[in-house]
Amino acid sequence: MNKIRITYNQIGILDIIESFRYLPIKVLRTIAKQKGLYSHRQSLEKAIISIESKGLLKSFYYGNNWKVVYLTKKGGELLADVRGVDFENISIPNQGHKVQFAMLEHSVKIGELYEQFVIGLKSFPHIQLNDWIGDQRMILQYEFRSDKSGRTIKRVLSPDSYFEFTVDNKVFNYFLEYDTGSMDIEQLSRKFLRYFEYFVYGDWQRRFNQYPKILFLSERTKQRLDNLQIEPETDPQSAIDARGLLEKSKNLLWMSVGRCENIKSITSIEIESFLAMPILFNKLNELWVKDLLKQY
Repeated sequence: MNKIRITYNQIGILDIIESFRYLPIKVLRTIAKQKGLYSHRQSLEKAIISIESKGLLKSFYYGNNWKVVYLTKKGGELLADVRGVDFENISIPNQGHKVQFAMLEHSVKIGELYEQFVIGLKSFPHIQLNDWIGDQRMILQYEFRSDKSGRTIKRVLSPDSYFEFTVDNKVFNYFLEYDTGSMDIEQLSRKFLRYFEYFVYGDWQRRFNQYPKILFLSERTKQRLDNLQIEPETDPQSAIDARGLLEKSKNLLWMSVGRCENIKSITSIEIESFLAMPILFNKLNELWVKDLLKQY
């Protein structure tokens, strides 16, 4: 590793790419400029060529002839060495396997959403973006003891991204979930179950101080999106008291909470607090950034 000559800014580029798994160059340009690494397109392109020639990343063309880059094992080893961590802590896609189209498409879309956010943020000069972390690095582990089996269950919550920004010295933060619309409510409930379990058992108070709001950006039609949020069949307190009514609900969040393995031993206050949190279901369009930030 010591024989590889690489600049501080080039390490920054590897760091960005690792966070997003697969990243289009056009999005990398926006991120690199926002982070103060490369302000000129030509400088970034020269850096990419240099890094790629050293075998630290690879690229291919995707979609509308976009160049997409990703970290190689060699690049991951270098990044681990720089960070002073084990190689296992670095996320390297495509190790000896063909690129999975669904994963690629999803990862590229997350990168695009970041780009849209940074561009949209220009209309709100009073808002400062503090951080945006891709799904490769936002891995939230938690565990709990099962009431049924008595065993310790270990799980991971991996939001598609986490971002936070500051308004008048106050920090606001979000978990981002991007939805292509291909999952049915049963599949989505398992995803939101992890958010609820992390709320009950996770270390979010230490990590984030406040539990991040969940922003669910969807490609679904408005009607299909509304179907996930239908009015529950009963009042929250009755459902919480009965517990079983939560899982039987056709409301996505109620169903997700009701499917928690230890639902009978979780306090009513914890259930009410999670269900009362602002969880935003937004249809993905060109105005999503403005619609999100105008409230601040």
